[in-house]
This record gives sequence, structure tokens and C-alpha cells, in this order.
Amino acid sequence: MLFRSQLRRIRSATVATPCVDATASALSALLEYRIRDRSPVTSELAALWHAPAMAGRACVVLSTDEYPDVSLRLVEVTPLPRYRPFWSFGWNSFEISVAGLDALFSRVQCEIPSFFSIRGEPHALRAYPSIRAMQLEGRSGEIYYLTEETASGISPVPPTSRCGRLFITVLGAPAIEQARDFYAKHFELLARPIRASTGQVVQRAWGGTPDGTHPITLLPLSESANAIEMNGYVREGIVNRLRTDGELPPGNSLVSLEVDRLEALPEHLSLTVGSPPDALYAGCRVGFFIGPAGEWVELIERQS
Repeated sequence: MLFRSQLRRIRSATVATPCVDATASALSALLEYRIRDRSPVTSELAALWHAPAMAGRACVVLSTDEYPDVSLRLVEVTPLPRYRPFWSFGWNSFEISVAGLDALFSRVQCEIPSFFSIRGEPHALRAYPSIRAMQLEGRSGEIYYLTEETASGISPVPPTSRCGRLFITVLGAPAIEQARDFYAKHFELLARPIRASTGQVVQRAWGGTPDGTHPITLLPLSESANAIEMNGYVREGIVNRLRTDGELPPGNSLVSLEVDRLEALPEHLSLTVGSPPDALYAGCRVGFFIGPAGEWVELIERQS
């Protein structure tokens, strides 16, 4: 059965970091990201986010030549040393398609000092043995999953000849069923079953054992190779994301999803809507909301 969600695709994801320039340089060197815009956050965008302290902050938008219209955005925030990846609810990682995963791994290993630290070495996925992935942590605690499809044919990974695009954003939720049903209800997503995951990157971060599990599910968007992955963050001690007053959440901060029309969405979603002049939106209207796990979400209206 063809299932069409209101959410078409991932348009961008935002990393909030005190070191915007260093992060941009590291992503350009490792993953061949190119800077598309370097303009400060406008007051209109800061108001849309209800984050007044963000006005005037440094902002860099990057994408690859292979997928220039799917970007990573880096936005300057105040350092928050207490932030630890995988230990707070909200967005916790962004997954990017690549080719030559082992070569990328070797480069990170050999760069001393490296901007990135290795959270997970290249390995095949149990559910899709032809797909291999590794996990990196940036200097501000942001997590990147780098994923390679080694076989030909239809795949949940977008086709990539060198360095591709963001295709999954990973949400850590205190109540995974509630988070799944929120997106299924509001955006007509297919609510897939929740299963047990032995994902070792998360388990190691929590001090778990190799046979430890946590709940997981995947919600595909309308366009192929676009999805939201949800993890149940069930470890004692996980907290709501700390942030400096008036600023974005640190690390994997915000996800921007593309929709056809904001008016087609349920009224009780309670969006803040605006038309920020920032380059990322290319004149499109934007809706903003905070989701059930405390995640920050933008909905960018599709250009006609």
C-alpha cells in the first residue's frame, strides 16, 4: 500500500556549537561539505524559535555537491560543558550517507589530533548486512552516523558516489510509543512496530552490556531514503536537554522537515509561523514547534 506522509523529506539539520568555523572546516575536510551561506542568524528567525539570544549569532549552511539542497546548518551557541550526548532527550544524532566508509575511518584514526572522536567502528547492520555504518562525535558533543550501502538495488540509504546527504535523524524519547504516535497522528506517518535494539553505541554511552537493549522504531517520510528514527531512552539518569537561556539546545539541536502546505497540518499542532529572510529557507514560510521529547522542529513549506 502506498503511504503518503505530510512530511516529505529532511531538508536540513542544525548543530548548535561554540566552534562554528572549526566544525565547518572539519565537515568540509572529511565529508566534502561546501559552505553555501555564511550569514548571522536574523532577528526574525530568533523570534520564530523563541530564542532571542540567537539573533546575530554566527551561522554556516553546508551541503555536498551531490545533494546541494540537503544541508547541515551550524549555529553558534554558548559553551555548555555539562552537555553529554545520549544522556538527554531530543535529537541525538544525524545519519549521513557516504561511500568509502573504511577510508573515512582510517582518516579519522590517523588524524592526531582529530576534530572527531570515534564512537563506533565500521560494522554491518544486523537487519541489513549490506549496509555498514560507523559513528563519530564532534567537538561539541554532536553525533554523526556515517552509513554506506555496499550492494546495488533498492536501499533505505540514498545512492551516493562519494559523500551524500542526511537521510535519518535520530530522536531519543522518554516514552517512545507516545513520540511515535504523535508524529503518526499529526503528520500521517505509518506507525511501525517498536522492537528491541542492541545498538552498541547507545549501550556503551549508557555503560550497558553487549546484550543490553532499548526500544527503537523507524518512521519513513514520503520521499524515499528519508526517515525519523526513534529510540526509547530508558536509562535512569537521562534528563531533559539543558540549554543556555534564550539559545538553541546544544549538539544535535534542530531538524528541518519539508511539507507541502502548512495549512494542511492540524490546527492543534500550535505552530509558530514566519518567513525568516535567512538563506536556508529561500523565501519559504516556516513553522516551528517543540515535540513530545523536547525536540526542536522546523517545517519548511515546499516551493511551488
